[in-house]
Amino acid sequence: MTDEVFEARAICKFFGPVKALNGVSIGVRSGEVHAIIGENGAGKSTLMNVFCGGLLPTSGQLYRHGRPVVFRTPRRRRRASPLHRRRSTPSKN
Repeated sequence: MTDEVFEARAICKFFGPVKALNGVSIGVRSGEVHAIIGENGAGKSTLMNVFCGGLLPTSGQLYRHGRPVVFRTPRRRRRASPLHRRRSTPSKN
Protein backbone atom coordinates (compact mmCIF):
# COMPACT_ATOMS: atom_id res chain seq x y z
CA MET A 1 0.00 0.00 0.00
CA THR A 2 1.30 3.42 -0.90
CA ASP A 3 0.80 6.65 1.02
CA GLU A 4 0.42 8.58 -2.23
CA VAL A 5 -3.11 9.77 -2.95
CA PHE A 6 -2.29 10.37 -6.61
CA GLU A 7 0.47 9.06 -8.82
CA ALA A 8 1.29 9.29 -12.50
CA ARG A 9 3.86 6.90 -13.97
CA ALA A 10 5.60 7.38 -17.31
CA ILE A 11 2.77 9.41 -18.87
CA CYS A 12 3.19 10.04 -22.61
CA LYS A 13 0.80 11.87 -24.90
CA PHE A 14 1.15 12.18 -28.65
CA PHE A 15 -0.96 14.23 -31.04
CA GLY A 16 -0.08 12.56 -34.33
CA PRO A 17 3.69 12.94 -34.67
CA VAL A 18 3.87 15.64 -31.99
CA LYS A 19 5.12 14.45 -28.59
CA ALA A 20 3.34 16.62 -26.00
CA LEU A 21 4.35 14.59 -22.92
CA ASN A 22 7.28 12.21 -22.65
CA GLY A 23 7.52 9.94 -19.60
CA VAL A 24 6.09 12.27 -16.94
CA SER A 25 5.98 10.75 -13.44
CA ILE A 26 4.85 12.37 -10.19
CA GLY A 27 3.53 11.22 -6.83
CA VAL A 28 1.43 13.38 -4.51
CA ARG A 29 0.89 12.62 -0.83
CA SER A 30 -1.96 13.95 1.26
CA GLY A 31 -1.34 17.53 2.36
CA GLU A 32 1.30 18.26 -0.28
CA VAL A 33 1.11 21.16 -2.69
CA HIS A 34 2.80 20.99 -6.08
CA ALA A 35 3.22 23.48 -8.90
CA ILE A 36 3.56 22.59 -12.57
CA ILE A 37 5.55 25.34 -14.28
CA GLY A 38 7.17 25.71 -17.66
CA GLU A 39 7.37 27.72 -20.82
CA ASN A 40 4.51 28.10 -23.27
CA GLY A 41 4.08 24.87 -25.19
CA ALA A 42 5.83 22.78 -22.53
CA GLY A 43 2.77 20.52 -21.99
CA LYS A 44 1.38 21.86 -18.70
CA SER A 45 -2.22 22.05 -19.88
CA THR A 46 -1.96 18.67 -21.60
CA LEU A 47 -0.63 17.14 -18.38
CA MET A 48 -3.46 18.61 -16.31
CA ASN A 49 -6.01 17.40 -18.87
CA VAL A 50 -4.58 13.87 -18.62
CA PHE A 51 -4.65 14.05 -14.81
CA CYS A 52 -8.28 15.22 -14.82
CA GLY A 53 -9.51 12.72 -17.39
CA GLY A 54 -10.04 15.24 -20.17
CA LEU A 55 -7.48 13.40 -22.32
CA LEU A 56 -6.35 9.79 -22.26
CA PRO A 57 -2.59 9.24 -22.13
CA THR A 58 -0.98 7.54 -25.11
CA SER A 59 0.93 5.42 -22.60
CA GLY A 60 1.59 5.35 -18.88
CA GLN A 61 -0.73 4.89 -15.92
CA LEU A 62 -2.53 7.01 -13.34
CA TYR A 63 -3.19 5.79 -9.78
CA ARG A 64 -5.46 6.99 -6.99
CA HIS A 65 -4.66 5.62 -3.54
CA GLY A 66 -2.46 2.98 -5.15
CA ARG A 67 -5.16 1.67 -7.50
CA PRO A 68 -5.00 2.13 -11.28
CA VAL A 69 -7.40 4.70 -12.66
CA VAL A 70 -9.36 3.13 -15.52
CA PHE A 71 -11.83 5.15 -17.57
CA ARG A 72 -14.01 2.54 -19.24
CA THR A 73 -16.15 5.03 -21.15
CA PRO A 74 -15.84 8.70 -22.12
CA ARG A 75 -18.79 9.48 -19.84
CA ARG A 76 -17.04 7.97 -16.81
CA ARG A 77 -13.88 9.85 -17.73
CA ARG A 78 -15.78 13.15 -17.78
CA ARG A 79 -17.55 12.37 -14.51
CA ALA A 80 -14.25 11.49 -12.79
CA SER A 81 -12.77 14.82 -13.77
CA PRO A 82 -12.78 17.54 -11.12
CA LEU A 83 -13.65 19.87 -13.99
CA HIS A 84 -16.95 18.06 -14.57
CA ARG A 85 -20.02 20.07 -13.73
CA ARG A 86 -23.58 18.91 -13.91
CA ARG A 87 -25.71 20.86 -16.27
CA SER A 88 -28.33 22.92 -14.60
CA THR A 89 -31.38 24.40 -16.19
CA PRO A 90 -31.64 28.15 -15.77
CA SER A 91 -34.51 29.09 -13.54
CA LYS A 92 -37.28 31.18 -15.05
CA ASN A 93 -38.38 34.15 -12.99
